[in-house]
Amino acid sequence: METAREGARLSLREAHRGASGASQEIEGRTDSLKKVQAGGWSHRRYQNHSEDIWEHNQAEVAEAVDRLVREHRPRFVVVAGDVRARQLLLERLAAASRELVLEVDVHTKAEGSDDEALDEAVAEAVSAAIGGDIDDARRRAAERDGAAGARGVGEVIDALQQARVDTLVLDARLADAGEDGDSLAALDAEPWVARTELDELPAGSLGYLPAAEALARAAVLSGARVLIAEEELAEGEARDDRPAAEPIAALRRADGG
Repeated sequence: METAREGARLSLREAHRGASGASQEIEGRTDSLKKVQAGGWSHRRYQNHSEDIWEHNQAEVAEAVDRLVREHRPRFVVVAGDVRARQLLLERLAAASRELVLEVDVHTKAEGSDDEALDEAVAEAVSAAIGGDIDDARRRAAERDGAAGARGVGEVIDALQQARVDTLVLDARLADAGEDGDSLAALDAEPWVARTELDELPAGSLGYLPAAEALARAAVLSGARVLIAEEELAEGEARDDRPAAEPIAALRRADGG
């Protein structure tokens, strides 16, 4: 979202696709927003009036953001725009929304700025945040000499069947392999995934899915988070032909943490 003193522009995006979803424009009051040249008491009165309007506008924006967070449960709330407007907005967001905020220092209404600069800044901020989350999941999985994690398809399936996975990290190569890669059985109830349809489990089979899709489905259905590890490639650079990295899961602690 990009906020300004007179309102804001909000949009929903899927980070892995970069495509915009629903968008909303919020137009607040604009009277007395510009600087006043009067001096003394009049100047202070108009400036205070303008500040009141900015605060009112950002309160409306905060309500809209909080509603979108409740309805769509995004991973991040990226906030760009006027510096003072951002400050006022962050002060008014609910705690649940504020915890998701990534700030980017771009304002397309400022001279020399455009939507492309905003898109690039948002993409960089989200990519850096996701990269940090992946690094954190890998670190947690390596704790206690690896006992806090599961590695490889077999171990991850076992952990998913026990509903022990907190965060699942999948290599983008595995996710992109589709039907050309290995397949796993998708189940219609817990534990949601099996190596084959022949496994003796208390659930029916829905057929086979590509391994990454089956693992991600089981993770989501069991309340885990799924992260896709993308390679950092220069524009136009092709991937090499190395195999996909094995899936890694950071496990829930015995106390449910």
